[in-house]
Amino acid sequence: MNKKVIKPIDSEVRITGRYTTTGKVTDSDYTLYLAFSASGIEFKTNADKVTAEIVTDYMKDEKGCEAYLGVLVDNDELPYRKFVLDKDVAVYDIFDRKKYEQLKLDELGRHIKEGSAKYKSIVDKVHVVRIVKYTESYYAATGIRNITLEKEDREVESEPTKKRKHFVQIIGDSITCGYGVEASGAEESFCTATENPFKAYAVKACRELKYDYELVSRSGIGIVSIYTGDGVKNTDDFLMPELYPYKDRFLARKNGKEPEEYEFKRKPDLIVINLGTNDYSYTKDDPIRIEEFKDKYFEFVKTIRHMCPTAKITLAVGIMGQELFPAIKEVAEKMKDYGTHKVEALLFPAQEGEIDGYGADWHPSEVTQAKEAEVFKNYLTYAMIS
Repeated sequence: MNKKVIKPIDSEVRITGRYTTTGKVTDSDYTLYLAFSASGIEFKTNADKVTAEIVTDYMKDEKGCEAYLGVLVDNDELPYRKFVLDKDVAVYDIFDRKKYEQLKLDELGRHIKEGSAKYKSIVDKVHVVRIVKYTESYYAATGIRNITLEKEDREVESEPTKKRKHFVQIIGDSITCGYGVEASGAEESFCTATENPFKAYAVKACRELKYDYELVSRSGIGIVSIYTGDGVKNTDDFLMPELYPYKDRFLARKNGKEPEEYEFKRKPDLIVINLGTNDYSYTKDDPIRIEEFKDKYFEFVKTIRHMCPTAKITLAVGIMGQELFPAIKEVAEKMKDYGTHKVEALLFPAQEGEIDGYGADWHPSEVTQAKEAEVFKNYLTYAMIS
């Protein structure tokens, strides 16, 4: 058996999304912590088997707060596997090439002659393996250490995947995180087991277009207020302007450390801000509060423009409420007056839960998210050529 151990570092894997690290690369406990939903690592390999040492934290013991990881192979929409991190440190099975290829043969539903062109197109291939995070940064941590690759009959090969032409960053809330999208209905309460960013509009659209993407998202978050049930401004946790400039402020807080600033090594071509739904729980239709929202939003967009001076910026809202769209349009127009011409507003269609069903806590269902993904996909195609 030939074996190769790789680290979750740029020279051996491609890291997608934000992350932090602990320890020295030469240490056995060097750890890459994935930050926001849908972040991950990916690489190409001819390995027969892939395993990975993965760590999590105390929140694994809090029911409904556990971290979930998935494994995506090649261009498959559905995961090869999805699993919960239920141990502080453990080695998890990630990929078995022979089992995966047999699944692909079985999906064809008929006998394929060994040695045929079709057989060779499926069997003993080099595959792209992606280890991806399903769970928000706020909940249990997800850290990847050593990744072991094994090959029976020849040398193990692996290399990072290549970045794609277009790169989109989506700043959002629970809708972007895929909150409760796999729940049975509106009456079901949230838990991390039913959250899936890969079934949410943003990642789904970007994957179908073969764009690189990065989420900066957190359920309940807003610009001026977190979701509030009583109309009183809720600032009990980070608002998006306080979260965005950093790699992972939630993990830093858990560890009692100062947060690390995000370096923006790769600037997005397009930044989409899909916020305002939770802010409306505070502003309602109060003109003074709406002015406060607009002022804070404008300052936030200016901050983003300073960090990413060449990116197009889109201000979006609408899936779970369209009330603040006029205010958001005003912010986009004000940014043009400020001297920025690559800012526009996007209104998503409102969910139709009575027709398409609901996810947990009245959030978008899988059907709704798929419809919104089509809208977003069309918009992204337009935005990249305009």
